[in-house]
Amino acid sequence: MAIKESGEGHTGDGRHVRFMVDREAGGREAGIEALKLLEELRFPEQHEVNMEHGGYGRYSRYEVAQHEYAGGDNEVGGGYYEILEVADPPADRHPIVSYGYMYTGQRAESFFVEWESVEAARRDMGTEASTKLHTKKHFQDALPEGAIRLVECGYLQPWFYAVGNQKLVGDYTLPDHLAEDPVYRFGREFVVPEDQTFLKRDGQTNTMKVCMGVARLETKRPEYPYGTSESEADVTRIVQWHDGSTTVINDTAQVEAIPRAAQPGELWVADAQREFDRMLNADVSRFEIKFADGGKFIGRYVEAPTGPKETPAGMYSVEVTFSDGRKPAGGWIDFEPSEEHPSLGSYIHEELSRQGKPVEKVVVRAPGRDNAPGKRLGAFYRRGT
Repeated sequence: MAIKESGEGHTGDGRHVRFMVDREAGGREAGIEALKLLEELRFPEQHEVNMEHGGYGRYSRYEVAQHEYAGGDNEVGGGYYEILEVADPPADRHPIVSYGYMYTGQRAESFFVEWESVEAARRDMGTEASTKLHTKKHFQDALPEGAIRLVECGYLQPWFYAVGNQKLVGDYTLPDHLAEDPVYRFGREFVVPEDQTFLKRDGQTNTMKVCMGVARLETKRPEYPYGTSESEADVTRIVQWHDGSTTVINDTAQVEAIPRAAQPGELWVADAQREFDRMLNADVSRFEIKFADGGKFIGRYVEAPTGPKETPAGMYSVEVTFSDGRKPAGGWIDFEPSEEHPSLGSYIHEELSRQGKPVEKVVVRAPGRDNAPGKRLGAFYRRGT
């Protein structure tokens, strides 16, 4: 009687497959070869669509129509840009998107934009659509008319290019093509410096991000008469985060720029950031973070009172920031509250706006010693519309 051994694996497009091998015909070694073969296999089915990208294509398990496509490459790199419409998107996904993929050497970046209509995406692409290759920067400065939002993908695959039984994680598919790393593991939270080029110890902005995996790039060093051999290589790790951004880590990375694993006491900050983003998108009107000691962090918008709070009469130091990029202004003002302007902050906003100077922020300070600005009384912002 022949004795069988079973095994499991995944095909190249993510399908889970079970197989059996004859122990007498190779056993474990045959199973290993079977796994290697499975990883190279793809099984296009009727519900999959192949998007043509020049000389090759990409599959999707959704019914996707490619309305426009532009692509090309040169000695430096290349890429493509396309307009897609998904006929059967999941309930929480937008059906009309444009997708861009660019590469230079081993580095790559990708993004997609959600649109109100195919026509809006086409207008932005231009009349000569076949030659109009958009990059991410085109959308970063300001979204064109009809665009809803820009989503950075980095090395992640967008949800509309999911195949087989791949799971969706936010705007992306669960990454199975990124390398394993002992530090930057999938799902682990890190504190990531936002500015990695011009680092400042004071005022450095850090953000909590979730690791989605690592892309490893190896570049062989040239052989020199003295020093390293040709076999040695420089290794660069590109950490992929949940928001589509990436962090490059190599031998030249500054210590302050390297993300660090978040400590247990810091995790509430990540939750607060996520809830605050929901508030900005009008998904919730308030949120609450509870602590083990019984304390709470509460975030909510408080409507303005029926009348502005009166500022007492006196001399005040004022610092004004404008929203149109002009140089900030400041000085002293002898303020006397009135029925029309009981608040110094509202008075400055209205007076300067009347002069055509759009005010973004006003900082008011009480007088200190030796005619110097003293205690900060408050900051008054222009509320966005």
